[in-house]
Amino acid sequence: PGSRLLRGRVAHPDAIVLDSHDEHVAIHRGSHRQGTGLGLKSVESRLAHLYGAQQQFEVRALSPIGTRVTITMPYRTTPA
Repeated sequence: PGSRLLRGRVAHPDAIVLDSHDEHVAIHRGSHRQGTGLGLKSVESRLAHLYGAQQQFEVRALSPIGTRVTITMPYRTTPA
């Protein structure tokens, strides 16, 4: 039952957006910061360390059940 979806896209020339939608797991607003696990908390911390104010990390509870995580970070190409 339910589905999991992960999408990535280049939002504009200098940013990439990763969007994860999980209909199996419900998360309550802010709960990823209060838990003792390392999953989302670790990802959020690492993004902040690597990209500072250039990144965004958002966790949203979906109704009636589910969770969406959206990550925006800088997109850079390496010269050939």
